[in-house]
Amino acid sequence: RGAVPARPLATAALLTAPVAVSEGILLARRELGFLAGTYVATTAVFPWFLFAIKKAGGPVADVWRGFAAFQLFRAVCFTGRIWWGPALLRALRGGREASVDKTRD
Repeated sequence: RGAVPARPLATAALLTAPVAVSEGILLARRELGFLAGTYVATTAVFPWFLFAIKKAGGPVADVWRGFAAFQLFRAVCFTGRIWWGPALLRALRGGREASVDKTRD
């Protein structure tokens, strides 16, 4: 029974590396607007979730579950942007090639 609260903590910790790596890739690509939007969205929602746990008197394991969900959401957003971002842009533009900024290297 004592190991149950450790699972959400372990999940959250395991997601930290993929989030950090994908953040670094997006920073290197200068996708700052996307990163800023994701940061604002997650920073606005997560504290609200934590206050709801506190108000309900929830266990600490719920806090770690929330942190795991927070990290999972960010990992999906960041890796999705890296792997599928260009394809999604092409699909949204009706198959036309996405414009490429030739000044960036």
